[in-house]
Amino acid sequence: ADRPKLFTDRATLDEIKAKIASDPVYRARFERYRARFDADIANRPTGPEKVGEYKREDGNALVFVSLMYALTGEKQYLDKAGQLIDAVTDYAIWDSDKPYWTNFDLVTGHLLLGLAVAYDYLYNDLSSDRKAKIREVVRFRAGDFANRILNGRWTWAKQVLNNHGCVANTGLLAAAVALDGELPEAPV
Repeated sequence: ADRPKLFTDRATLDEIKAKIASDPVYRARFERYRARFDADIANRPTGPEKVGEYKREDGNALVFVSLMYALTGEKQYLDKAGQLIDAVTDYAIWDSDKPYWTNFDLVTGHLLLGLAVAYDYLYNDLSSDRKAKIREVVRFRAGDFANRILNGRWTWAKQVLNNHGCVANTGLLAAAVALDGELPEAPV
């Protein structure tokens, strides 16, 4: 399918870009949003991974920076996305400071969503190496997480409609949609 596949399509993005260009009120609103967003991501990623670090904001930032690049085409957003992709795909632990707790909760959901949106929205502008790295990390992280859920080894397996279930499953679903046709495991 044409990209993006997540949350919107190319025609809708083109409509939004046209509205930003032609409607001063819409453009002013967009620029206020952009200023707040730029301040939020200015210091991301935060540097080398730290034990116990709260990482889900990097997943959130990837969603927004990918959308900003799709709407503006400005290289600064593509560069920031590259930095965030490299940081997220290099993290050794995604959910906690305990390796046996990784790939199972909120942070995994946020990071999977960020990588999925980046892969989908930036697909044509990502290097083949970055795309391969995203695919491999998503294959491992989402696969491990999905196995926990499918085998009833996930804390929230019977409570999927609470925050933990919604966030985690949104990340998994986004990864499946973004990588469908490229990873044989995506449908699972």
